[in-house]
Amino acid sequence: MKAPIYSLALAMLLATPLPVAAQTVDAEAIVDALRTDLPGRGKRGLTILDDEDVPPPAIDLRIGFDYNEATLTVEARQSIRALAAALSDERLANLRFEIIGHTDARGSDAYNDDLSERRALAVASSLTTDHGLDPSRFVPSGRGERELINPSDPESGENRRVEIRTILD
Repeated sequence: MKAPIYSLALAMLLATPLPVAAQTVDAEAIVDALRTDLPGRGKRGLTILDDEDVPPPAIDLRIGFDYNEATLTVEARQSIRALAAALSDERLANLRFEIIGHTDARGSDAYNDDLSERRALAVASSLTTDHGLDPSRFVPSGRGERELINPSDPESGENRRVEIRTILD
């Protein structure tokens, strides 16, 4: 009778999402999420809605930050390597991107706005300094706690993230 218990435990373990730091980022998935040349995206693709109704291609990356920090973790640097590879891809090489930092809901609005901007700047700096990408391609900004990815748990670490959004010129 122990086999069903182990099977249940294994099934529960496999169904549990990976912690933020353990998630891996695939460069090809990033390219696909940010491309503007697919139907229904950007200005080069076929769109049914007005341009104002179509959000720009974007991806939320779980680029990990410790609580109250804007310093990139080892896991964050791994994610940024994949991001840099994607942004170097010829399908994205001529595009510009907004790098948007987010925080959890701990702290004041003013503090979180500043922290989220410092997080976006840390990612942009790594992309340019460590990976040689052109800084004119990036517009870092911070949104603080205004756009929580998990509003039911506003203090959750998953809210501390960086979003990459294609700028449609």
